[in-house]
Formats: sequence, structure tokens, C-alpha cells
Amino acid sequence: MRWFTGDSSRHIATTIAHDTIPVADTGLINGVGRFNGGPAIPFAVVNVVQHRRYRLRIINESARAAYNFFIDSHNFTIIETDGVNTNPISGNQIPILAGQ
Repeated sequence: MRWFTGDSSRHIATTIAHDTIPVADTGLINGVGRFNGGPAIPFAVVNVVQHRRYRLRIINESARAAYNFFIDSHNFTIIETDGVNTNPISGNQIPILAGQ
């Protein structure tokens, strides 16, 4: 999820003055995120056990932003997208567009 910090009137003024859409300050994973100038809170952590399989449900609830989702130094297998089972595809990142 994209996260805008600060007063929304600043984002509206920028949008009107420059005819652009503002860029979010950060993103959230499990409700946790950091932004420049903000508190250095701990990142979201998902503890796992070696040699076990985990199913992650990744949702981009934004209306505009797209992400490349990856897990440092790990490959994973995609088995479903947008609620439809797929033939398994292995990789180390996946693009996730708005609303997926």
C-alpha cells in the first residue's frame, strides 16, 4: 500500500500547480513502513522455518502505483494471480500492478 505522509493539502496544491499526481513517500508491508525524515521504526518481519513452504498473498491496494516485489536472495514460485490458478512459474521477483 502506498503511504503519503504530511498534510494532504500539500499534495493537493502540488497536483493543481503542476498538473501531476504526487508520488507516495513510502509503502507499507503488514502496516509498517518508513519514510525520509520519519522515525526509524523496525521493518515488518515475517519469521520462517528453513525447508518449509509458505504461501504469501501479495495485494497492491493502490489506485495507481506498481511495484516489483522480491525477497532478497530468494526465488519463489507463482501459483496464482488475480484469483486464477496458473501453471507454476519460478522467479525472483514479480511485478504487481495497481488493484492486483
